[in-house]
Amino acid sequence: MPQKHKKIGWESWNAKVEHMLLQADDTSSLEEFMKSHLDPSEPADDLKFIDAHPRIVHTPYGPYFLESMLKPSDRWNCWLAYTNFSLTKSIVSEVELINGVEALKPLGRYTFFLGIGKLYDPTMVRLKIEEELCDHKEIEEEINENLGEIITNIKSQVTQSSYWSIFITPEGDVDYIMSDDMNDEYMQSLHDFERRKSKLGGIILRSTNE
Repeated sequence: MPQKHKKIGWESWNAKVEHMLLQADDTSSLEEFMKSHLDPSEPADDLKFIDAHPRIVHTPYGPYFLESMLKPSDRWNCWLAYTNFSLTKSIVSEVELINGVEALKPLGRYTFFLGIGKLYDPTMVRLKIEEELCDHKEIEEEINENLGEIITNIKSQVTQSSYWSIFITPEGDVDYIMSDDMNDEYMQSLHDFERRKSKLGGIILRSTNE
């Protein structure tokens, strides 16, 4: 059986914490429920027990108060990464050297926690990690074999620009972007490529300038 290509799936840890914060702040529905079930003769102050316990979020670096500015989601742009290959010590060391990686903690054989520095674009850092760890050269050779003429024609156009990216879906659909500057429009399109890749699969080929 041929070896599967290495893949990495991403899930935003910051989004998870934001959801926890919203749930922790939403006590109105609970208060209404309690009011409708308590004896009207009971004092309203009895509802104060709702906020009696401190709100804690459990992170890969231990528990933090939800209000703490030192919790990982406030310090970094945080992600959970899921792989279909084992995380060795050499792989962890390789990822730690990538620009923008400020925190990295393996959580299991196929999962690790990633904290990206606030001044780095998370899309670019994640794509760089995928390029370093996954079999992009083998995948590109396979793509060129199946879609060789199409990819060659697109590359002849996009390589005239300083920055370019080509997105190929598993079904062989191809889309591309190019720009002479790393501007907001280009980055937004690249973010869109990454969202589509996370949802559909496929691969993103990029210029070496990035």
